Amino acid sequence: ALKLLGEGVDDTVRGSRDQRPRDLRARVKASQAGILSALGLATCTSGAGSALCHSIGSLFDAPRALVGAVLLPHIMDLHLGARAEKLADAAKALGEDVFGLTTAEAAARAPARTRRIIAQLGLPGRLRDLDLKPAELVDAAEAASRFDAKDGLPMTVDSLYDILKRAY
Repeated sequence: ALKLLGEGVDDTVRGSRDQRPRDLRARVKASQAGILSALGLATCTSGAGSALCHSIGSLFDAPRALVGAVLLPHIMDLHLGARAEKLADAAKALGEDVFGLTTAEAAARAPARTRRIIAQLGLPGRLRDLDLKPAELVDAAEAASRFDAKDGLPMTVDSLYDILKRAY
């Protein structure tokens, strides 16, 4: 899914605006990546990012997909130590040149590449871009702390609020 996403995004944003929507191969790659990602989400346990997306979406009527796009690189940053190997694989799948890099260096390229993809697609990069207010973030953290997330990140109100502050 990540390889298709990386290729699809690069192909889609390459060229003039008039050509982009007509590149059917790039759009198919991106669509296939979306389908594979959805299948992956359906078969894995939710984590802090999912809990925060659901909470923000429910409480403030923010589009969950956009909230997820904003939060994803921040969640990845928090997993750099514990999930470095997986993130290094993700960076490679997204098209990053990781040859000769340490696992930690390669892993750091995954959230960086994710941020570039978000920017290339013109998606919001910060929670403030979704018209959320700083005071609302505490309510979202409190709601998310009640989820049974299993990604290894702490699910306390303070730790979740810290994630939201980083993404704000």
